[in-house]
Amino acid sequence: MDKKKKPHKGPTILIVIGSLLSLSPVFGFAITVFTMIGSFKTISQNNSGDAETLANEINMSLMATQISFLLLPIGILTAVAGIIWLVIKKNREEKQ
Repeated sequence: MDKKKKPHKGPTILIVIGSLLSLSPVFGFAITVFTMIGSFKTISQNNSGDAETLANEINMSLMATQISFLLLPIGILTAVAGIIWLVIKKNREEKQ
């Protein structure tokens, strides 16, 4: 008898989520670049360079980068956990 192979949804979902979280620094840098461009547009439009407004915009852009770097290890650990889970499930299926 030929058993149907069950899809490994649980580990696959973990691997996909982990991979997406591991890409968070790329998104964080993109947000930083776009926010900094907005900050410099604000300076050029006002011709004054209001320090408080500029500091708030720069702070927001750096927070995006910081959050993205905090998500990176979570993403790596999630992907690794999914891979380990997948390997264990496949090994158990082969033994049966």
